[in-house]
Amino acid sequence: MDGTTPEHWNLRRDQRRILHLTDLRDWCMQRLAHLSLSNMEDARCLTGEHLEMLEATNPATMLWLDLPPSGSPEERQF
Repeated sequence: MDGTTPEHWNLRRDQRRILHLTDLRDWCMQRLAHLSLSNMEDARCLTGEHLEMLEATNPATMLWLDLPPSGSPEERQF
């Protein structure tokens, strides 16, 4: 196998999605920690439900969009 089967593509896509969601969650948690340490009102606005949603993200239940790169010919024709 040379790694070009549809199953391989799906696995790679799923891994990229998991990594992307993990990066987003980590950024949100770091930002929340920073705001909390700064005693900012924004940090207090997040409820336990919001935190639970950040911790329990599932790439299989997320809506994913394939968008063309910014400024690409596909984007400019609209």
